[in-house]
Amino acid sequence: MKAVAKWAIRLAFLVLVVVVGWPGHLPRANSAAPPQVVEGYDFVFLAEARPVLIRVRAELDGVPVQSAWDDFMKYLFNYLDVNGDGVLDKGEAERVPSVDQIRTGALAGFGGGRLGGGSQISFAELDTDKDGKVTLAEMSVFYYKKGLVPFRIQPESSSGGKRAAMAAVGVRSQPTVDAVNQAIFEALDLGKTGKLTIKELTAAQTVLLQRDENEDEILTVRELLANREAKLGGLLGMVGEVVGGGNKMLMPVANSGRASTELVRALQTRYGPKFEKAETRKLSQKHLGVDHATFRRLDTNGDGVLDDKELASFTNRPADLELVVRIDGNDARVELVTAKGRDRLPLAAQVKSVSGVALLDLGKSRVELRGSEEVEYGLGGFAELARQQLIAQFKQADKDKNGYLDQKEADSSRVFKGLFKAMDRDGDGKLYEREMIAYLDKYTEIQERLSSACVSLVFSDESRGLFDLLDTNRDGRLSIREMRGAPGLMKRLDPDGKGYIIRADLPRSYRLTLRRGQEGDGNIAAFQALYGSSNDQTKVKETSVGPRWFRKMDRNRDGDVSRKEFLFGDELFRQIDTDGDGLISVEEAEKAADLIARKLGRPQR
Repeated sequence: MKAVAKWAIRLAFLVLVVVVGWPGHLPRANSAAPPQVVEGYDFVFLAEARPVLIRVRAELDGVPVQSAWDDFMKYLFNYLDVNGDGVLDKGEAERVPSVDQIRTGALAGFGGGRLGGGSQISFAELDTDKDGKVTLAEMSVFYYKKGLVPFRIQPESSSGGKRAAMAAVGVRSQPTVDAVNQAIFEALDLGKTGKLTIKELTAAQTVLLQRDENEDEILTVRELLANREAKLGGLLGMVGEVVGGGNKMLMPVANSGRASTELVRALQTRYGPKFEKAETRKLSQKHLGVDHATFRRLDTNGDGVLDDKELASFTNRPADLELVVRIDGNDARVELVTAKGRDRLPLAAQVKSVSGVALLDLGKSRVELRGSEEVEYGLGGFAELARQQLIAQFKQADKDKNGYLDQKEADSSRVFKGLFKAMDRDGDGKLYEREMIAYLDKYTEIQERLSSACVSLVFSDESRGLFDLLDTNRDGRLSIREMRGAPGLMKRLDPDGKGYIIRADLPRSYRLTLRRGQEGDGNIAAFQALYGSSNDQTKVKETSVGPRWFRKMDRNRDGDVSRKEFLFGDELFRQIDTDGDGLISVEEAEKAADLIARKLGRPQR
């Protein structure tokens, strides 16, 4: 048991490296003034059709997010200001928690020097005006610079972070939409032209069933990707991937309104002529896809193209789309702002509001913008497990068994090193177990207050891809009937009648969700994968319709009975299969009750 406990606590401290989110609105680097209250938070969504400048105003329980955030900062500051004099002296400043500690309810602070125990925040970082004390404004600016902000864009899609985390701890996860889409496109592209013709789509059943390893006349994602599965990386590799990754389709906009160099390059790369270097690309209105009025506003020299200097003004204008997201208790809704003053917002006409959800249709890109009352943050059941481990570590660190830790014992402990002063709130030089528990309780409360004072914008790619476009019953598998439906995609995906489908023809669907709290990172998902998360494939339920014989013969649960599954002879199969498609449907089975009854020697109906 000791070995298991030691392993668990080490793993906990290793992966509790919480990824710092993108600061949507930062004060000037050397400013000690608190961030100004903003009307909204701006970001650019780099959709396939065009870039969209979106402004979001958020309210939590009827209070603007910035106001709720200011109250949270005051609460945290007052807790740290032990003597209540309105400033933090050097001793009090030593207790200022790191961003990781706040997000994890203090758990990230444990682990000693090797793993960054304690806040390790220098007084000089906090005391920017060098007057020997730290004000509320200085502390607020410090956290803004560290990425603890009221509005946070999730660095990568939630599912992507969880996928990386699960892979890192050896738990098998589902592949990405792009990986599945690429595999099925390549499988059907027999001519290797990068195009799918009607002939190739018609051959889908024959081609795809060649990958049916267990010969059950069903194609699963696992069978499709049998020879393409990526090798799983190590735990440290996962952490590096999440930290170094980032959502390349959502770009935050700073308060200045000027587009960052990174955003300018992203616009040039995504929408500019591909034969030129990204930094020299000039974008026409056709390239960028924006409306005429917006382009004319950006094209200051009137030459019909936008250079990098003009693109830098892309965000210094009214938003293309403005939304108000209200999260109140168990209700979350999105309201569309259609006009600012006399000017109608450019994309307002392309948005539909349905049950508190805004749906933006850009042709090749469709975006669902919604609010969520759920709080996707926290360690769940793992927090209590970690707490019990810390209590055990406390007892182990108490070498003289006198019921408390002194400074020397704490410094000798990998777990408590660097946190002695923060937990010894009365400053008597003795850290009792009750003080450690009180410290954890307080930071659990701080963590909860954080979740009630900020919002996260979570991006997810909901694109169905070729596999899902064929998977009409959404059970994650392709049946024979579904594979036969492949030719029908031509009319849907090739409205111009060019006679083939390329990957760019596949529609993309995205979801932008604004939810309460700091969105959980992939590292937290690793714990969920280890403690109680199941990654088993969803079992396909037995067919619930049709005669009993039909349900029993439908062994692969695809809603049809093939000749291979049918237990009687060819002649009876042909009689039941009235449309001659080689499959007995539920409707055909129900009409064949008398034929089956005679075969089984039972009374006819």
